Amino acid sequence: MTIWLYCLFGEESKMMPFFLRHYAPQVDKLIMLDGDSDQETRAMILQQPHAVIRPTPFLDRKYDDLEFVRYIERLYKEARGHADWVLVVDVDEFLYFDGKPIRKALENLRAYGFRAVQPYGYQMVADEFPEDDGRQLPEIITHGFQDRIYNKMLAFDPALDVRWSVGRHSCAIGDGYQPYMFGKLLHYRWFGEQYHIERNARNHARKSQGDLDMNRGYHVSPDYTEGRYSAKWFMANALQAENVTGTELVYG
Repeated sequence: MTIWLYCLFGEESKMMPFFLRHYAPQVDKLIMLDGDSDQETRAMILQQPHAVIRPTPFLDRKYDDLEFVRYIERLYKEARGHADWVLVVDVDEFLYFDGKPIRKALENLRAYGFRAVQPYGYQMVADEFPEDDGRQLPEIITHGFQDRIYNKMLAFDPALDVRWSVGRHSCAIGDGYQPYMFGKLLHYRWFGEQYHIERNARNHARKSQGDLDMNRGYHVSPDYTEGRYSAKWFMANALQAENVTGTELVYG
């Protein structure tokens, strides 16, 4: 079983140690796509012997949501004939199978004939960014709330033809293939209001003029204070957060 992972990354020196700890032991190749990163983040990645960093068209504050999905739709096809599964994830997206190794879970799914996996999405919440004490992030931050928009198809057979919507929140697969709903996608985005402000500022600063003109990714704008994914929205939903990584999810 061979697994390749694709991830666009920027200045992620805080999240990258947790990301690498979660994914690097589970995949055979880390294909990290530079989208305006910094030296510290790149150095962390290159400590992994099976990692490569590639330049992208999204350097120098030219990230475009629509152009990225078209870019990754072309790029993953290079894995055909080399990998059994590809993962396409963001740095803050953690594929989680209730504590089971990702590799083992994907092996079992393929044995049953499944070729694409769409996990149930959760927004994970914490009051502040955690200290890196060597543990996995799902062990440290265990509480969150379900968010159906993050039911994202992110693990699949590269032989499939996949087309994503902007943000990869939905997709269409060739021949009408339907992904199997299984596992969890833990989205680690809320570490208190200050982190939220700083994160949004970084993401807004690297947006292309096309994104700004079309209002794509509007929720990272500094003047977005109401509605879904605003600080108020996270704080209100955090009050209802439940233990996500310490309990079994009943599928059905």
